[in-house]
Amino acid sequence: MDAIEGWLEATGLPAGVRGGTATRGFAGISGLPYGRANYGERCGDAADAVARNRALLREVLGLAAEPVWLRQVHGTAVVVLEGSGASSALPKQGSAAPVADACVVRGRGLAAVIQTADCMPILLAAEGSDEVAAIHAGWRGLAAGVIEATLARMSAAPASIRAWLGPAIGQDRPSRSVPRYAPHSSTPIPARRCAFGTGALIVGMRIWLT
Repeated sequence: MDAIEGWLEATGLPAGVRGGTATRGFAGISGLPYGRANYGERCGDAADAVARNRALLREVLGLAAEPVWLRQVHGTAVVVLEGSGASSALPKQGSAAPVADACVVRGRGLAAVIQTADCMPILLAAEGSDEVAAIHAGWRGLAAGVIEATLARMSAAPASIRAWLGPAIGQDRPSRSVPRYAPHSSTPIPARRCAFGTGALIVGMRIWLT
């Protein structure tokens, strides 16, 4: 894939798998404070701007089908989609978004997509398999086992799976000024105020090799 403004290309994935993260600098029309490429419908942005941003994502990346957009809740539910391109297995247009924090797709041309603000986006792909998975991994989901739940829904052997970690907050740059607590601990984690979260969307798909 040629260099695209606002796009962080994933590395180390199996042959035939393409993926990466679209940051707030990707093609889009949203205004402040979202950055131009906002894909979230529940953060106060204009609905028509979000719809246009999603259309630009598909256009710029050349996606064969509209991604399935999840309603993410910091849980462990995983959606599994099968097919190639537009598939009857996909939710019909206008239907409610699946409530899940991870997506596994099987079939070439079908994209696995999740959104993040400051949580970690994880892309999984296996050698010799047509499966690709995207995980929304905040601390609540990590503690609850969202990665384990996603691996359990994949048919590939765990040893064959490669992972790519997208941009996320770290201990030195949290996105909120309120104290946070580590799971299973009563000790607060010091927090310092910084700018808005990363604002990213991870996309992964298996493509036809030429």
